Amino acid sequence: MRPPETPISESTSASSCSPSKGGEDLLLRKQTSGGMSGDREMGDIHDMWTVTKEYVRMRQYQDIPDTDPTAVLANKLREYMERTTADGFQPDPFFHRKSGKLVLSVLHVRMEDGSDEFFEGINGEVSLPTGSLCSERAAIAHARSVHPRINRGMFMGIAVIDVPTKMNDGHTDNPLWPCGACSEWLKKIQESVPNFRVLAFDSIEMNVIYERFLFMTHTVVDHRFTPADLGRWQCDTCHTINPEMTSNCQNCLMERWDKRVLKPGKRRDYRQVLRSLFEATLCNAKPVTQADWKLVAGWVPMWWLEGEMAPMGLVEVLGEEGPARRYRLTGKGLRMMNEPNSSYNDSLMDSMSSPEADLDKEKYSSR
Repeated sequence: MRPPETPISESTSASSCSPSKGGEDLLLRKQTSGGMSGDREMGDIHDMWTVTKEYVRMRQYQDIPDTDPTAVLANKLREYMERTTADGFQPDPFFHRKSGKLVLSVLHVRMEDGSDEFFEGINGEVSLPTGSLCSERAAIAHARSVHPRINRGMFMGIAVIDVPTKMNDGHTDNPLWPCGACSEWLKKIQESVPNFRVLAFDSIEMNVIYERFLFMTHTVVDHRFTPADLGRWQCDTCHTINPEMTSNCQNCLMERWDKRVLKPGKRRDYRQVLRSLFEATLCNAKPVTQADWKLVAGWVPMWWLEGEMAPMGLVEVLGEEGPARRYRLTGKGLRMMNEPNSSYNDSLMDSMSSPEADLDKEKYSSR
């Protein structure tokens, strides 16, 4: 499979390189190979930016032909997941002590005779720091144990999925990407197989397939033109305007590139929490205290509100730390609660954005 010509999703980084003999040689090679746009004399360049891009392709499973290698690999992973979770199977927590996750993977190998074989892997996390084996490396070890003469040039791709279990209360982190150690392994494989791909999925339904290609493109940019990604930016959480060359908001410390895109399962849980908080606020006619919260939604840990939902701007925290601290929904939280597939309708949002509601908000903040 060829990598996508146009990136669907990009993660970009840039580094400033000071001049040196080695740097000049690198720049000269890039100029002669077309790596730098425009005709420039070597003496005109005293500083530069090297911008690196990584490519991820997103496709609907239903739009991919059954014979496509991506669909074949996804189907093999689906079969493996269904066999593993049949009859309500729950893994031994001893082997998942680090993350509490059950991660499955399938490695696609094209043998010397042209046939395709698939090897399954499962994560094992007994202790730290060296007692963990991710499912990707387990699948590679599985393939090599069955065929000791196998080489990395036969590896075509690997698919990975996080499966809900009782250990993680049904939560998953799909799409789940390789950790640092696994990424290093897979990049070494990609050196021999340029179109080697890593598949991840939006959920266990696997309706959306993410194809991550491990190659990166590099562009050299004159230092006088700072990449737009490093310029001034507005925080998505608190809307503070931050100066260029900063990676964290100076007000709320939110990371610049942390968009907090919720996975479907987590988004569903968040909306349930927001509904509980909204109903408790209506019943008490004021922001909810920690004591009130334990009565109406004791199943939700408090750190969900303070550590996750408040930084995302879904919940507002009022007062000093302690039992008297209060919580209430923000406009952003109400919008999430009123998403189309929510049980609340748009009229609820209209009522909460009315002048009377604004007066209530002022009353709450004065308490």
